[in-house]
Amino acid sequence: MSVDSDYADLEIRTWLGMIYYTYWTRLFFANDPTMVQKDVHVATKDAIAELEHLIDKHAELSRKRPEPGKRLFTASGQMPAPAPSRRFRRADSFDCKR
Repeated sequence: MSVDSDYADLEIRTWLGMIYYTYWTRLFFANDPTMVQKDVHVATKDAIAELEHLIDKHAELSRKRPEPGKRLFTASGQMPAPAPSRRFRRADSFDCKR
């Protein structure tokens, strides 16, 4: 999996959670006995519409993802050299003389 696909999956999961919690929040506040059936129906219909939109968006993002392994090699077919790490320096590269 690439970083792009991990990010897209995280984004989809986040939206799924938002749809889920919005649905249950709407049901929680549907406390008028004369309107509860209508409120439940509308909340369910809206949640289904949002889920269908999310499924379509996920399919669109999945089609745009590169095939596994495609980005691992250069045009010549060689694996690119790893970038030097700037986070850490070797211990022997420090000047300890003061």
